[in-house]
Order: sequence, then C-alpha cells, then structure tokens
Amino acid sequence: MKAKRFSVVAALCGLGLSTVAVPAEASVPDAAQVLLDGMEQGHAAGYPGVIGMVRDGGQEQSVHVGVGNRSTNAAADPAARFRIGSVSKSFTAATVLLLEAEGLLDLDDSVEQWLPGVVSGTGYDATQIKLRHLLNQTSGLPQYTMNIDGFLWGAEWTPQQLVNGATKKAPIGAPGQTWHYSNANYVLAGMVIEAATGTSAAAAMQARIFTPLGLADTSLPSANTMAGAHLQGYFLTTPITYMTVTTQKVSATWTAGAIVSTLEDIATFERALLDGTLLPPAQLAELKTTVPTDTAGTSYGLGLAKNDLGCGEAWWHNGSVPGYFTLTYASDDGSRQVTLTANENHLLGGTPGQTHLWNGGVSAFCAL
Repeated sequence: MKAKRFSVVAALCGLGLSTVAVPAEASVPDAAQVLLDGMEQGHAAGYPGVIGMVRDGGQEQSVHVGVGNRSTNAAADPAARFRIGSVSKSFTAATVLLLEAEGLLDLDDSVEQWLPGVVSGTGYDATQIKLRHLLNQTSGLPQYTMNIDGFLWGAEWTPQQLVNGATKKAPIGAPGQTWHYSNANYVLAGMVIEAATGTSAAAAMQARIFTPLGLADTSLPSANTMAGAHLQGYFLTTPITYMTVTTQKVSATWTAGAIVSTLEDIATFERALLDGTLLPPAQLAELKTTVPTDTAGTSYGLGLAKNDLGCGEAWWHNGSVPGYFTLTYASDDGSRQVTLTANENHLLGGTPGQTHLWNGGVSAFCAL
C-alpha cells in the first residue's frame, strides 16, 4: 500500500501508514535490529535521538540511537519520558469507555446532554453529535488551527477556546457520516469526562488507568515543564538549527495530545487495552468497531487506527507535537508490540525521517 499521510493542521497528531515486506517468523532480537535499522536511518535524516522497543509476549528489547540532550550529548534513554502527542487519544477514549462501563454515561448520549451550549455555530446541532462520534472522529467537527506560536508563546488555552476554534468553521459533514481527524473531538471528550466524574480529566485517568496499571511515569500534566528524566524535544528551524521546545503549553491539546509517558508505560497500557485486562467485553468490542477513513486500507476505532500490514492486522496510532514524533503498533490481542519516539518534530508530515521511522516500525512489527 502506498503511504499516504493525512496531515492534521500543523501536523498536530496526524495519521499515515505504509507497508513493507519483511521475513516472517523472526525473533524479538531480530525485530529489534530491524527497528534499530530504521531508527538509525531516521537519526541520519536529522533526528537528534530515537528510542524504541519491541515486545512479544513476555520478551522485550529496547534500542536507541543518538542523544536525548544535544547540550550534554547524553545518550537517548529508552526509559525516558516524552510527550506522546495523539497517542493520548487512546487513553482518553479508554477513560470514556470505562465511564460507560461504570454506568456514568453511554456512548450514544449526545454532546449537548453533557455539555449544553459548548458546541455552537452555524450548521452545528450538538443534540445529534453522539459521544461515539467524538471518539471515532465522525462528529463533523473540523480541526482547530494552531502553529508553533500556539504551543510556546501567548496565553494559555481553555478547552472552550479550542472547541470554538473548530466550530467557527463549517462542519465537515453530518454527525456519523464523514470521518475527519480533529483534535476538537478529543478536547470535547475530555470535557465530558470532567462533567461525568466531577473531577479533572487528569484525576479520572489517574484513578482508572495510570494507577491500576502501575503507569508511574505517565500523566496528563497541568505544568508546561516536564518532570523526571526525559528526552529534550527539538524543533528544526533550518536544516542545521534546532530550537529546544521541551517546555510547551499542554493546554494547546490537553486530552487530545498532552499526555507524557514512556515506551514501557505505553506498551503496558496498550496491551491491557487490547487484551481485555482494562475494558469489559462490551466496551472492548466498541473500541474495536471501526469506520473507514480517508486513507484506503485504514479504519479508525475509538482512539486507535487499524491496518492490515501484509503480515497481519495491527492497531496503531502516531503522535505529533512540537519536539516529539511517536509511533505505536500492537497486534489484536496486544501480545506483539512496537513503540518508538524521536525527539524532533517541526510540525510537517511526511519528512524523510518520519518515513524511515514508519517503515522501521512496520517492518519490526512484521518481524515479530
């Protein structure tokens, strides 16, 4: 399948995929080497550092290349924290599904029921937008526009301002009819989480996902700085000039893309998400019910995309925020996984470095 990138405005957590032919029946070390090969190509294309890991059942192996800090030349650490971008959407969708399992809401509830008056504007009827439409990206809401300034300078953003940034434009289509990738959907999902629980979205995730799964290095932060050992994030301003963007406004994407995590924590979460550990059967079935996207061969469930890679189906997502580009793949039962991140992103899709990481990640998954 020829790669196609569906670029979100300013490459804010867009999706795209390509398939590659690889030998079958390889081991975890073989898959790790395949991944490392792709990472080294990405590093040569300009990424300061790249970290990755492969898991198959109880076996796993981490790999790394380059530096996690250009000032100190410290090696990129596979255990370091980083901003995961739109991989956050999988956590947000899982939280909503857990609230449904608790009986606090229903995916067929309307957005207007939970957030009266929040979605307004010409052509919008929030009584017809269901919660599932937010999670599978078929609400009809466009993307809100943001660039590097929105992440680094100026006032903080409120969720309502982000939603207003989308609804000032005309709807993409009627609710449930047209798939369109929009961070506004997942900002609204975060607002619903808070309305249903009476707590912050961060607290709701902590209680239902981070603590039960032992994800000690994962958080939906309120501070713009990053705590603990982490990768420095960089923004390429010229072919040879990097700007440090580790500190940035988490309010710019919030529940659509502001979570901080590690390779290990992401893999642990996604395995629990897909194998039935985290969700009851009814909610797991809803998670895996997909709709077609605007890319042939790609479908989208609730916070995860699905493709047949030629070696089998994989659930996956990518995350793109200033300074960080992340990819994650998992088999349907969560047993086979590949996760990787690079510490440079200048908000353009389809760069040579990204292509190397896409190909390396898919090849490594197929080698498991």
